Amino acid sequence: RSIPHEAHDVRVEGVITEERFFRRQSSRMTTHSPEETRQLGERLASILPPDSILALTGPLGCGKTVFVQGLAKGMDVSGEVVSQTFTLVKRYRSSKGILWHADLYRLHSAQEMDLDFWHEVLETPGIKAIEWSDRLGEHLPLEAIVVRGSIDGENERTWTITSFLDEQGAIHKAAEKP
Repeated sequence: RSIPHEAHDVRVEGVITEERFFRRQSSRMTTHSPEETRQLGERLASILPPDSILALTGPLGCGKTVFVQGLAKGMDVSGEVVSQTFTLVKRYRSSKGILWHADLYRLHSAQEMDLDFWHEVLETPGIKAIEWSDRLGEHLPLEAIVVRGSIDGENERTWTITSFLDEQGAIHKAAEKP
């Protein structure tokens, strides 16, 4: 996330609230095919803390939906996972829990969304994967794990995963494994 700052400001190591301590942890890896991107999502599915929120960002075509397909495979979701055209959120049930897949591409800002519904989804049990999560602005919870994709070549993608809670730290080790 980005916090407005000036050149003279000092970067903070973390943020303390009444409930938690938020400290930034980051890892980066490169995938060389859609299949490797799916495998990355699949690896993360096996070790994500319950009820995790994945905030997927990056340009069109970077592989956000492919990543979610891997996440779904890792959660044993049956059926095809695709980007929704008209619905913003789809729920998939599996033996390993619920996967909520949101695609906010059609939105320009959080003002276009029913925020009561959105907060209900975030508070409901299950893993939440939110494509185009930057459209939520301040409505994206601090505990969201940010997964940013970038396009480096025809099939090459760099994935930067940023988490803010200590209990999310295991995802960085799992993400970097081949």
